[in-house]
Amino acid sequence: MSDLKVKMHKPAVAIISVIWLLGVAAIVAPQQVPAAFVFQCIAMFLVVAHVIEMLIYSRFLSTPMEYLKVFFFGVLYVKPKAKALSKLKQA
Repeated sequence: MSDLKVKMHKPAVAIISVIWLLGVAAIVAPQQVPAAFVFQCIAMFLVVAHVIEMLIYSRFLSTPMEYLKVFFFGVLYVKPKAKALSKLKQA
């Protein structure tokens, strides 16, 4: 199943990546990030939410890299993966 082509929405991936970076920066160096507490809370929420998604959608995931993608991007990876699996089953 690793040969599936899963295409994520690139602008959404970029936005989530920036939020992750701001969250990590707010945790590592809170004096350097404006509104650090807000980004710390967002980072903690993302960790909890994406771990729950990894547990719920583990039937779609087969490799450690896929678990990592779900940890960072959540549903942005799970939905295209499920769509690609359904197309594979139809073919």
